[in-house]
Parts: sequence; C-alpha cells; structure tokens
Amino acid sequence: MKSWNEEYVEALNTPPIEGQILKTLDGKPTRLDIDIEEGKQPFVYGRAFVPSIVGCEIGWFVHSVENEKPFGLKCVLLPNARESVLKEKGIHPVVSVTSLKVVRWAESGKALLCEVHEL
Repeated sequence: MKSWNEEYVEALNTPPIEGQILKTLDGKPTRLDIDIEEGKQPFVYGRAFVPSIVGCEIGWFVHSVENEKPFGLKCVLLPNARESVLKEKGIHPVVSVTSLKVVRWAESGKALLCEVHEL
C-alpha cells in the first residue's frame, strides 16, 4: 500500500486527461474568474490543483467559489463554453458552474482547455 505522500506525488505527476470531469473538493460550485480587457473577448478560467492536506482525498480538483485566492493549473474555457457561461451567468469578475470537463491541453502546454460539464 502506498503512503499518502507517494499517492500525492503520483497525482501531481499525473495531470488531468482528456474527458476527465473536474469538481470541487468541498462539493460547492466551481469558481470561474473572468478577466476583461478592452477590445478582447472575456477570458474565462478556473484553476485545477491537487490538495496537499494530509488525509484529504487525493486527485485533481477545481477551486470552489469559497476560495478567494485560487492557485494551480489554469482551466481555460473554450469559445463555445465561454459564450454559454457568459450568456447564462453574465459578465462578472467571478461566476460559478458545477463542474468542468477537460478537452485537451493548450498548445503552450501550460493550461487545460475545458468545457462546462454542468452549469
């Protein structure tokens, strides 16, 4: 049986894969931040992370609306998903959805491209 530390390191080294559903650890809605810049489409994203709390469930999760300073891997919404969220939730600094679905890695390799799994 692996130790908690071994499982944690393994999870960190095994990033989310295509089709994986990302939910919050606490069961609350997923936090999506919206960056607005003049002359550009709004940039809508969440953040995925592996919790480092000993004894906590290990795996990839997204931050909930309760987290005011999210950190981790960016989960950028694809254009159709972005438009759906903006239409449903409006343009605010922070909105929430239930869960995200990983579509693929961004070409930069530094972010996940996602769609909304559940509004």
